[in-house]
Amino acid sequence: MLSSFAKPPALPEVPECATLRPMYSGFQGKRLLLMLLLLIVCLGLGSTRAAEAEPEFASVNLDRLNPFRQLFETNSGPVTILAFGDSLQAPWRSLGGQLAQRFIAAHGHAGYALTSQHAPICVPTVTNGAYQVEPDHIWWGGSYMLPAGGSIEWRNDLHPTGSMVCTELGVHHMISPGSGVFRMFVSSNGGPWNLMARRMASNDFTAPRFAPILLPKGAYRLRVEGESGVVRILGPQMIDRESRGIVTLHLFRDGATLPFLATVGEPVLFHLIRTLQPSLIHWHMKEIDAMSASALSGWLQYIDDLWRRLAPKAGVLWVGTPYEAADLWTPRTRTQNKVVRDFAIRSGGAYFDGMTPFESYERMLSNSFLDDDVHPSAACYSRMADIAWDELGFFALRADRRLQPFLEDGRLVVKWRGVAGIAYGIELSHDLMNWTPVTTLRVAPGEASQPMSFAREMTSPGFLRMILLPIE
Repeated sequence: MLSSFAKPPALPEVPECATLRPMYSGFQGKRLLLMLLLLIVCLGLGSTRAAEAEPEFASVNLDRLNPFRQLFETNSGPVTILAFGDSLQAPWRSLGGQLAQRFIAAHGHAGYALTSQHAPICVPTVTNGAYQVEPDHIWWGGSYMLPAGGSIEWRNDLHPTGSMVCTELGVHHMISPGSGVFRMFVSSNGGPWNLMARRMASNDFTAPRFAPILLPKGAYRLRVEGESGVVRILGPQMIDRESRGIVTLHLFRDGATLPFLATVGEPVLFHLIRTLQPSLIHWHMKEIDAMSASALSGWLQYIDDLWRRLAPKAGVLWVGTPYEAADLWTPRTRTQNKVVRDFAIRSGGAYFDGMTPFESYERMLSNSFLDDDVHPSAACYSRMADIAWDELGFFALRADRRLQPFLEDGRLVVKWRGVAGIAYGIELSHDLMNWTPVTTLRVAPGEASQPMSFAREMTSPGFLRMILLPIE
């Protein structure tokens, strides 16, 4: 089956420092060229920690996420992030969950699909004969059965009326044996339920569907009621298409293997990825105890080909997993991370080192970084997310980096607006290869955004660059 997936073309090389176009205000290009002066703005991507990591396990190819960063900077609507894996990706205790919380805090939550474990938290109320179905061969993520007369309602527990702000809402559904019809009701800001749509479930058992209700932006609740037959409801989707926040999608199952996640319930997996079109997919699993290194490499190729076929514009981030108890007698974690990192290098994906910052299983144990023999604790994931947020350059997303360079009394003056938590390093070079630090200007975390400037007399031809780094 793997051979049926066309191998995607190699991703283009992107320089480690993302060159941004400065805003030239009152700056004469001819004089700029005569001075041979070039102003470059770069994102510092965790160079300090990477130097401390073991070279064969260090984060690599982080520049391959530049298309995601660029999309996040420029997109006028929401951006979907998919967390994929086993119990290491459970939204309430995972790197994916912690990163989602940071994105939401910085940029807002535009919605979710299937389940939301982040504020706003939407929980289902299942009544009148409807019931939850455990993961099965149809779909490993869990779902609901909606018979005639049954109902399911989703409420946001953090909103006074149980509503969620959105412009689009609906349910992903598929038929259960026999025909099925259900109705969708919407309540606006805690008001009465209004019938908005009547849907007939797919008459193809293997084909999930999603037909959204489009509404003016507002606070809504969603309810479905069975009319006839039995309909399988995979879960809701509520998205604010006018928001620039993130849409969260967590696809995970405790104890699952990668072959299981990739092949069981394929129609549902294909449908969800095609429909949601994630811009970032990050994988985190414990796999090496379930298969050989060569088998793992083959399954990584399988799932990577699948993602690239279904969501060709998505950036892919492979996460190196922290230590576990088995590392006391076998190099299980190091073996898996080496396989995953090598695959990321071959496939053009990004790899984040989630292992070496925690040093060893013993150190993780002494720092309360484990909940049990295998699963990292919330404290561990919080620390890992702090590292990833900075190393992946997410700390500077949508920070105002417009530069205003101009000449004043024979000096080059550059003005910009400083953002809290970012250090702005100015460096000088005469050959674009060797750089000398000139100064570093900082805006401490928690401070207000403020105007900043740098001035220098250019007594000889040279190049300047500005590097953005997180303040730890």
